[in-house]
Amino acid sequence: MRFIWVNGELTNWENAQVHVWDEIAIRGVSAFEGIICTWHQKSNSHLVIAGKEHYRRLQRSSSIIDIPIPFTYDELRKVLKEASEKLKRHNIYLRPTTYVLKGRTSLAKDLKLGWFVGAFPLDLKKKEEVLNASIMWPSRSSSMIPPDAKTGGSYLDFRLVQKNRILNGIDISLMVDDRGNLVEADGNGLLIVDEGKILVPNVSGHALDSITRKILIDLAVDSGFTVINKDVHLHRLMVVLF
Repeated sequence: MRFIWVNGELTNWENAQVHVWDEIAIRGVSAFEGIICTWHQKSNSHLVIAGKEHYRRLQRSSSIIDIPIPFTYDELRKVLKEASEKLKRHNIYLRPTTYVLKGRTSLAKDLKLGWFVGAFPLDLKKKEEVLNASIMWPSRSSSMIPPDAKTGGSYLDFRLVQKNRILNGIDISLMVDDRGNLVEADGNGLLIVDEGKILVPNVSGHALDSITRKILIDLAVDSGFTVINKDVHLHRLMVVLF
């Protein structure tokens, strides 16, 4: 049960297509967000987690890679409302995406943009405890396209991470920078509990500025935990674990 809105209009999933020579296909020119909507039984409605923050980050990511964002927050809210109606009593994963069809830059005379939102049910059941992990070296680092831009092209490295997991039979891959400091897991932020304190690896210039991580940090601080943002070397993780 999957739904997709293209340029704000509900479209048959199989008909949501682009040409193989469009910019999104040949150069991966797109920016996206992942938004979770949880079903709230008492209110008989969905609760959107950090909706505005996700939209702002999508604006920032699009701006970094020179995509004028082609829709407003109100237009996104309209699609979210329609998705909520289509997927009542389900938790939902939403993927709003901006992309370029034509034009090598935003200044191109033939510039043509598009956007879509994919929506489908999401299983939020508690996952099993991670049993084993491996180290991927190194993580993304600052370059022409900063790692804190959530773009299609910059996420290609996770294909290699996924392959590493499958080949080695592991549950999760930890990514480090060129100095051996922890940055993130494959698609997940890292928080490390060390002697009653929560260590948050400094990811400046190496990983996405995670909205989920910010929410967890706020919850930890509100609950009275000491949260320390610092470089955390892989060796420190070994000490904490063993």
